[in-house]
Amino acid sequence: MDSVRIKKPKVYYIKNLTNSKISRLFELMGREFLGNTGVKIDISNGGELWTADLVYSIADKLCGTCVDTCIEREGAILSVDGMAQEFNRLGFVNFGGVDILDKDGESLLEISKSGNLKGETFVGAGLLDYDNLVVLSEVYGEVTNKNYGGAINNLSIGLASKGGKMWINSAGFTKDYDVVIDHNDKIENVLMSRAEAAKAVVDHFTRAKLMYINITEDVAIDGDCGNICDKRNVTGCGVYASLDPVAVDQACFDATTRKSRIKRNAYQQQREKDIEFLLESAESMALGERDYELVEI
Repeated sequence: MDSVRIKKPKVYYIKNLTNSKISRLFELMGREFLGNTGVKIDISNGGELWTADLVYSIADKLCGTCVDTCIEREGAILSVDGMAQEFNRLGFVNFGGVDILDKDGESLLEISKSGNLKGETFVGAGLLDYDNLVVLSEVYGEVTNKNYGGAINNLSIGLASKGGKMWINSAGFTKDYDVVIDHNDKIENVLMSRAEAAKAVVDHFTRAKLMYINITEDVAIDGDCGNICDKRNVTGCGVYASLDPVAVDQACFDATTRKSRIKRNAYQQQREKDIEFLLESAESMALGERDYELVEI
């Protein structure tokens, strides 16, 4: 007999960011973290949405340390020095340091169910220094050439070491960057691999020590929101948060695809199908649930 779910996971939504609403969000989510808390940054698409002042406002409220791994730029994985330059460009140096999790190499995390990744994924070694993790992810409101992003991708690719990123993107074929360039795998295998890697991270921390906050680009910022939002006043501070990574990504996908008025071409329609496949795969692995309750703050 199938187990009966009593409650849907809650996804909290903030349209206009304020310090008081962020405080209320943490209160409603009910997480009291003990030990070292990492706040995972997402600058994979250029740091356009999670700006330095916003990230550090959240990190300060949680007494957390901002963390990231070396990311890809212009067809190559940045070095630790390259990451430092990237954070300097984005203004993070004005607030404090960022712990580059793979600066001292990688660590292996086991995956409970062997699949494309053969039961293992590789994360930045520094991730093991943290007891809790808050995952800040960017989600773009139009399915274009930009990576759609989200909590599942940030848990997997976002926390992977250089070799780990290649391992996931080749669906467990290789950790060699030069080999991955010429290796083509079915997109379904790659997406399934991302879900597998994300599950390994969730299992490592346990659900009670994780929180997910996604920021989307298609909701305008309230210009009078204190020091917690983007001073450039660009569009993009709709925030969705949950204790369930699948629910929060599904909520963002539902909102951004529903609100977009752009007629999709064949490529964009396929990208939407890919995102749905990723969400379905993650749910099938018990990473989270796609059915959720939306609560506006």
